[in-house]
Amino acid sequence: MNSPDFKNRYVTAISSLPLPPTVRSRVTEFVPFHERDVAELNEVDAHTLVTQGLPRAAAPFLSFRVYTGGEIASLRRERSLPNDCFPIGQTGAGDLLVVDLPSGNVVYLNHDSSNRPVFINSALPKFYESLCIYREHLTAKAVNTSLVAIRSIDPPACASGAMWHSELAEDSAG
Repeated sequence: MNSPDFKNRYVTAISSLPLPPTVRSRVTEFVPFHERDVAELNEVDAHTLVTQGLPRAAAPFLSFRVYTGGEIASLRRERSLPNDCFPIGQTGAGDLLVVDLPSGNVVYLNHDSSNRPVFINSALPKFYESLCIYREHLTAKAVNTSLVAIRSIDPPACASGAMWHSELAEDSAG
């Protein structure tokens, strides 16, 4: 997926929903990242976040924000955020969503399992694509086909134990 397409594609998937204007503005709001915010990331991921941002909130129960240097230092001290992880948001359960800097994988750190990383996607652009796929399928009331579509762009994201598999396997079986 070409990163300039992400924001428009994501917002387009929401545009057909019958939402009040105030709700629509909240669900289509994007978090802007600036170059100073993403200095730890590789060039592609940094460029993607700066040019596209991330939705403030996205299904399935994810929220995104820019963490300041001080907040990251605090997360490292108080929540055992590893030095090689870059935080981008949280799950609905309060687990940190991060980019694993050595691998480029997007994972969440499961606070109920000593911050064990749970795989989401094998790269930030594939995470963007998966968010779009899920949103489009959710909007079309075809969420049961999301897992197959995500598997086509990032097979490891659908392996047993990965977030997308855990989130969608039951829907896909039905």
